[in-house]
Amino acid sequence: MIVPSTKLIGVLIIGEFLTICYGFGTHTNFFIKRFEHCDPNANYTVDMNFKIKTVGNVQYADGAFMFAVDVGSNIRSNFSIELLTLGSYRHLFSMKEKNLCVAMHKYLGEFIYEIERYARILPGVCPISKVNKYQYCNLLRRSLAIGQFISLCYGYSNTNFFIKRFERCDPNANYSVDMFFNITTVGNVQYADGAFNFAVDVGNNIWSNFSIETLSLHHYRHLFSIREKNLCVAFHKYLGEFMYDIERNAQILPGVCPIAKRFDRCDPKANYSVDMDFKIKTVHNVQYADGAFKFAVDVGNNIRSNCTIELFTLNKYRHLFSINEKNLCQALHKYMGELMYEIERNAGMPPRVCPIPKGTYHLHNYHLDFQKMALQTFPFGKLRFTEIGYDQQNNICLCIIIEVDNRETES
Repeated sequence: MIVPSTKLIGVLIIGEFLTICYGFGTHTNFFIKRFEHCDPNANYTVDMNFKIKTVGNVQYADGAFMFAVDVGSNIRSNFSIELLTLGSYRHLFSMKEKNLCVAMHKYLGEFIYEIERYARILPGVCPISKVNKYQYCNLLRRSLAIGQFISLCYGYSNTNFFIKRFERCDPNANYSVDMFFNITTVGNVQYADGAFNFAVDVGNNIWSNFSIETLSLHHYRHLFSIREKNLCVAFHKYLGEFMYDIERNAQILPGVCPIAKRFDRCDPKANYSVDMDFKIKTVHNVQYADGAFKFAVDVGNNIRSNCTIELFTLNKYRHLFSINEKNLCQALHKYMGELMYEIERNAGMPPRVCPIPKGTYHLHNYHLDFQKMALQTFPFGKLRFTEIGYDQQNNICLCIIIEVDNRETES
């Protein structure tokens, strides 16, 4: 029998170690029977308090991570695995790591990353920031989706809402962040028609106060309140996949804060001499553009181009690369290729010709086929393009922001 070395245990992921050293299969199909503190009365600085519930053969966790300190190289980990055999638990092996955060990522992998995303912890990042000590349910308000919070703190288990009223608090108010919807009911199914009207981006510039009341003894009585410093983050944190579906249907990038338009001018009030004003609509995963190119000057080597591409990761957009060209017209042809030529044909511009003559060119219901773009090397995920044009006096004459979701197509 080959005795596994400590080094081998340290460098192999747990599944490979078990397979090589003990001959176990590679499939992890755990079913949790017990999840408890070693000492129920201890006041741990790094605490995990969860209840496991089982529905059919599927298990769910409700609870909280309560970290009084950052969790990283300041906390070392000793994890022992035992196997029940001959009527008692017998030591199988142990894993010792100098960094608890790294250990969790190393051995739990994508499983812990999903838990971190769900708990609003930055996935894959060490150290994990400490969490202020609130009462148990107050912490849950901040870390769990609203349905789970109510379930754990108030004993309810199911979110099966039926909307009876959806109104603006003041019908005559001119809200800068407005939601106007009519709810229709067919059988027991409800549908929403309406609009989000956002005069400003919705992010950390808008804080949220959401009060929940229950009808008791003929009066609405306060149940609890949720206060957040960022309305967009609050939507995503408490409404979860429900909000993401609404965003997709409304053509808002799901899960992205701040919520902005898909195709927007950097400054809505600016009077750009080279302007592009479009609305994007989606029908069954196909996108169409309506709008106009408004060129007060010819577009050629008199306009230089700076296009910045960013990728949304770890809760914000991060710079990928920039493209700088001395001629905006040539840049459009060079990087957009056949897609730009088709746009030019449909808008009544002479295709492939530089400079583009000044004038107003309209697009109506134009099918955007991004497979025809010449530049195809982009990572999958949420991308933001910022295109800035400068005239010969170095003044900004064009500025647009385009946010896209680059999806991996099924083979």
